[in-house]
Amino acid sequence: VATASLADKYLLLYFSAHWCPPCRGFTPQLAAFYTKLKAAKGDAVDLVFVSSDKNSSAFDEYYGEMPWLALPYDRRDDKEALSTIFDVQGIPTLVLVGPEVNGVRSLVTTAARNNVAEGDAAIANFPDGWKPKPYADISTTVECQGRDVNEAAALVVLAEGAPADAQTKAVDAVKTLATSNKYPDLLFFYATSSKGPVGRVRAVVRQAAAETPTMIMLDIPNASYYVAPPHADVDAAAIEAFLANPGEKRNLGE
Repeated sequence: VATASLADKYLLLYFSAHWCPPCRGFTPQLAAFYTKLKAAKGDAVDLVFVSSDKNSSAFDEYYGEMPWLALPYDRRDDKEALSTIFDVQGIPTLVLVGPEVNGVRSLVTTAARNNVAEGDAAIANFPDGWKPKPYADISTTVECQGRDVNEAAALVVLAEGAPADAQTKAVDAVKTLATSNKYPDLLFFYATSSKGPVGRVRAVVRQAAAETPTMIMLDIPNASYYVAPPHADVDAAAIEAFLANPGEKRNLGE
């Protein structure tokens, strides 16, 4: 496909490889999502596979499973340049860039995997709704603001066992503080489901599911965490009080 034919389209760049187990798990999910996205948005968007495979044979085998375009495997210099431009630290990574304007594309997000996890809602909100939010649902992703919980301290409010009204209040509080710009170095996560990484987070901080939301300060880079006493009513004031005085520091793995 001629590069010029893609100039007026949004482009998803999929950094992936056959040797990567998370990639092989994500690719079928992405393919199903992309099929629906194309059906809804047509020629407004295309996807290009950017391979980190170890050789052309592995690339050919893996690409054979994919319903989209690919950067030719022999263009290794272009692959490395793209990885540098978008600061790709691991795979799978999915990047969304806008159409060309005077030969330049604007970055929409480097964390488009989060949008894929949102399913039909992300398709309905494409592309404006894909801009990174300062919070995320940790039952679907550990990434937020282009970083993940392994890279930065994070406030995590787990409310999967709480009543619906308490869940709503807790989630709204997380979103309010995340968008307040008071805590620029902190990632903000919530969960109202026990799916995905939620169980792992609870295991790491040794907190069983409860009927009240659990407030956690998770600081994996410093191998530590804090847990607030149970709160039946977790609102923005309760979270800010916890952040100001998180209590006893506990070491991960102990």
